[in-house]
Amino acid sequence: MKIIMDEWTNLVNDLASTEAHKLSGRFSMVQMEDIHGTMWEWIMKNLAKVQTCVDEGAHSTLSFYLRTEGRRFCLTEKAATEGYKVDDLYFYGSKQLYSMLSI
Repeated sequence: MKIIMDEWTNLVNDLASTEAHKLSGRFSMVQMEDIHGTMWEWIMKNLAKVQTCVDEGAHSTLSFYLRTEGRRFCLTEKAATEGYKVDDLYFYGSKQLYSMLSI
């Protein structure tokens, strides 16, 4: 698969910029440019997946991937700044919460 980056670079960059901006508001200890750069690292490592999302018009899916990678980076940076390990974090799903509360 030959990827012509000029065809989708602006679209992908706009999605990454939007998601990086959102995350930088929630994680003030991380620069928006660092989040954006991390997203581009993910993009370059996952070109086939990005190309598929662009070809299929799955912009929300691509935004999800970028947001997930950016959030992972932000949580790691926050943990380093505040002195804990990312492994200390655990997120519960709604089914787990309902079963724990069993109301």
